[in-house]
Order: sequence, then structure tokens, then C-alpha cells
Amino acid sequence: MALAKGIPLCSLPPYMSDEEILTAETYKSMFYRIARMAESLCLWEELPDDTPGWLIERYLFYFGNCVFFRDEILGKYLVLPITTEYSWDQNERPIDYEVHGFMGYRRRLNVNNSVIIYNDNQLTPGSFQSQLFASRLTNALRTGDMHLEALKIGKIVVAPENKQRGIKEIIRRIRGFQLFTIASPAAKDLADSI
Repeated sequence: MALAKGIPLCSLPPYMSDEEILTAETYKSMFYRIARMAESLCLWEELPDDTPGWLIERYLFYFGNCVFFRDEILGKYLVLPITTEYSWDQNERPIDYEVHGFMGYRRRLNVNNSVIIYNDNQLTPGSFQSQLFASRLTNALRTGDMHLEALKIGKIVVAPENKQRGIKEIIRRIRGFQLFTIASPAAKDLADSI
């Protein structure tokens, strides 16, 4: 298994347990699935040949806006997100702004020489809600994994108070998310009754 963009799993921090790695990978998988769906929702018609519709969707997903304009020097249409806003209209929408692109491309534009495309009326990127949704999906999936692995049977370990932290760490390293309850020897009656 490898991370997004070809980064191998071994590049994760060495202190992460197998369960933490699996949780991180599950989250990334959920988020990138949602992002791919969001980037392919709309069909943009009659765009210039050098302006891909998926790029507009990507900028809308991650930034909440993008600017469509023609660069006379390059001789083509470009789509880039707004990076700096200088002035606004009465509805708090930018009328004078700057865009940045790759390889140092930078241009100051306004509403007279470009068109701003917004993600929605709240002017927010879709990635924020998608991160929350991916996190909740991950929690649901990992909880299911945890209960399947543990077969929903908890284990009680009785240990002196001063040894409980070390025992918890050992159990975490051995069993990951398996359900254990750590109790002191004084709670032996409780353990016997359970």
C-alpha cells in the first residue's frame, strides 16, 4: 500500500503504530475519493481547448473560487485562484485582485478583464466539509474494524496503579485497538464479578 502521489508507507513517522497508520491511510483514501467525485461533478461546455473543466472544479473545491481570464502575452485563457484581494464592492465581493500560477506567474486583475467563478453563495471551498465528512467516515470504518478484530469481547487486566501506564503501552503495541480495561488489584472483586 502507498500514500497518495506515490509516497511509500515507510515515509510515515516511525513512531506511528500499525493502527495509527491504517487510520491515517483510511482517512486519506476517503478524502481523495470525495475530492475526485467533487472534481468530476460538472460538465463545463464551450470552454477554450486549453482550459480543462476539471481544473476549474479543482480550484473551486480547494479554494472556493477561481478567475477565468485571457493572458494576452501567453495568448491563451487561464484559470487560477484568487490569492490576494485589494478592493471589494458593496456585496463584499472582490473587484480588484491578484492571481498566482506555477513557475512564478503573477497577475493583477479586476472585474473588467476577468470573471470570478465561485463554488457557492457562501464563497467557501468544498474541501472543508469534505475533510469533516472523510473524518467521520474514517471513524465509522475504523470503529467497525476495531470491533471486528476484537470480536466485541473486552479483556480486563488487573495491575498495580504504578504499573498500569506501562501495561497500557504494551497492550497498545501488541493489540492496537482491542478493548482492554485496566483495573487495580483493589478492584479485584469488580473483575471477578465481571
